[in-house]
Amino acid sequence: MLPEESHPHLGEPMIGKRHLAEITEIRDNILYAVNDRGWELQHWDQGVLDTYEWSLGTRDHSPITHRPSTGHPSPTDLAREDDAAYEELRFGADPHRQTYANGVQHATMWLRGQTDSQPWSLWIRS
Repeated sequence: MLPEESHPHLGEPMIGKRHLAEITEIRDNILYAVNDRGWELQHWDQGVLDTYEWSLGTRDHSPITHRPSTGHPSPTDLAREDDAAYEELRFGADPHRQTYANGVQHATMWLRGQTDSQPWSLWIRS
């Protein structure tokens, strides 16, 4: 087996520890679930989607700190957002915002390589 076959995204741009194409595929799957299958995003799901869109540079600000985006976030930006989501979870007063922050934190942890558990359950296209 060639190295490219075991690592299909080898050589592609990275956001944190994840390949740009991998994040794009997952974001597109979320949009498929919403736009083609009628899935209604809950606060947690929205936090995951917003984090992936921010990481891809298609969102004009970060999901928790609302810092302006100028492309893909750096490892420091990802860590800052992860920390802010954690603080919102611990000390936030709004349960919906806390649930949103939980989705953001799971997505940033996955992007940073702190977990291999990607937080969105992929939909099978029919």
